[in-house]
Amino acid sequence: METLLRLLTDKRFGNDGFTLLESMLTLFVVSILLFIVIIHIPGFEGNHSSDEVQNIKYFLEKKQFDAMLKESLIFIRIDYKSNQIITLDMKDNTTEILEINSCILKQGSLTQFSFNSKGDSSAFGTIYVSCENKTSKLIFQIQKGRLRIE
Repeated sequence: METLLRLLTDKRFGNDGFTLLESMLTLFVVSILLFIVIIHIPGFEGNHSSDEVQNIKYFLEKKQFDAMLKESLIFIRIDYKSNQIITLDMKDNTTEILEINSCILKQGSLTQFSFNSKGDSSAFGTIYVSCENKTSKLIFQIQKGRLRIE
């Protein structure tokens, strides 16, 4: 046991660590790799229009599921002047507002509908959303509660 301890503490068998040149070379290689990776990271565009159309769809689907969970009516009002989608309860109180920032809700579309406790919608119609000179349609089917984007 003493012999092993002497061997481990002997300077000839010990490790003195990395040299300055080895450390600098390692940092240089890591820096180059990081530089290459950072250049290729895609940027995030904050108010991207396709994301906004998907957000509208998810918001409406969430309200449909809320109606089924709470087993009550949830009313949806499309406010074209303020560019918002507003949800209302049975007493006509506002429960939630979705503000549309990157796109514009086009007038002449569906203005109001509701989801019942089965998830069915009360109206057949289309909500037109204009984003970056492109118009998307959110189309509702009556009673089936289906919503699709074109």
